[in-house]
Amino acid sequence: MTPNYRLGEREALVVLAELPPAARYFGYMTNVFTRETGLVTTDPVYQRLVDEGAEDLLGIIFGFSPNPDRMMMIATIGDSINNVVIEDQSTENWGQQRFFVTTPDEDMADAMTDALANLEGVLPTHVFTEQVGRDLVRLGYGPEADDFITYMRYSMPNDLALGEQWREQLPVAVLRVRDRDGDVAVNPYDIPEYDTKACPTNEPAELGADLNSLVGAVKAYWDQPGEDPQHEAFRSLTVWVDLVGQHCLGYDGPPATDTEPTPEGGITLPRGPSGCLGDNQDDEPLISSGTFNLDDDQVIAVVGAIGTKTGNATYTSVSVNWFPELVGVLNRDDTVLEESAKKFKLALSNPEVYKKFYVYYFARDCTGLYPWCQEVPKSLIPEGDTIKIVQRNYVAPGSSRAPDPSCVLNPVAIEFNGSEGNRPEM
Repeated sequence: MTPNYRLGEREALVVLAELPPAARYFGYMTNVFTRETGLVTTDPVYQRLVDEGAEDLLGIIFGFSPNPDRMMMIATIGDSINNVVIEDQSTENWGQQRFFVTTPDEDMADAMTDALANLEGVLPTHVFTEQVGRDLVRLGYGPEADDFITYMRYSMPNDLALGEQWREQLPVAVLRVRDRDGDVAVNPYDIPEYDTKACPTNEPAELGADLNSLVGAVKAYWDQPGEDPQHEAFRSLTVWVDLVGQHCLGYDGPPATDTEPTPEGGITLPRGPSGCLGDNQDDEPLISSGTFNLDDDQVIAVVGAIGTKTGNATYTSVSVNWFPELVGVLNRDDTVLEESAKKFKLALSNPEVYKKFYVYYFARDCTGLYPWCQEVPKSLIPEGDTIKIVQRNYVAPGSSRAPDPSCVLNPVAIEFNGSEGNRPEM
């Protein structure tokens, strides 16, 4: 409703909402949007990006807002209140009236819950509190205070028309409630802990060998003599650059990425301040190692596992991102990716395993590659600009959060020469 705001210790943001029609995902959450601070070049993530020559990401993760005294943070303060959380607490979710209270003060949260529960048809279980840890954020109204942003995510409605109708009507009201007689929290919240992530399926252990076979089969299918198309595995943004909001805000709390060995190596904590790119514990983002240009007939093949088929996601998406702006311009979800690996099923350990994989192309021109190809027009990615591909797995079934990064198989991107005479014969 309002892009950003500041929050007092004795204040609550109260959101009254009619929730949308059934969908794959709904979430409500607050981020620290900007913070008055300077660049800390000793941050281990900063050092990692410098050492790896990833200057493009430096400008995003360690960037400043239009006010040069404030850094862009976009960092979570805790877990979201998503559709799984709502259903666990209030049984029903979609299309129901539900209420959200964002506050640093448990006393304020209790008062808001009591007031809302006095309304006809409202139960205390219909009210959801987002706890703002006073020791994590900077509260108040002066320039030294953090700017916050609170938003709802609504994705993949079961009925597209009904979902769009809800977006157009947007039956949501936002109130700010402030104690006129006090400005210090009576009962301040501690810093909330993030939920532990689940591992329904260990994709690297169960499907890693088949992914390698599939990559080899795709290369053989293209059969480009004299060329050895390079392939690179994607990287987990959660692990590689420690996209955990509380860490970006300088708080050394769980989950710490240096507690488990990872291909990218651990991150020394505490760290920050740094931007967190709108981190969200509800999805696991994997980004292509390579940055691609499409203007010289390149075709980018992405080979990966479909989390909805492996049991690791309620939905999986693969998106084209304008880089270095890191702005998503196109998205392909699991319903589009299904069956795209069927052509290569005989290369796998079991022909039926192909259903757990996708092979999808991105190019300026998809001639001969349909239906498993998405054209990227210059109206979305201007000539001369580059892209990165991002895969996301949202909310592991049976849990309230994304799958553990160690259990997700990193996709592979392969760049082919798609000029005339170099594409495989269909």
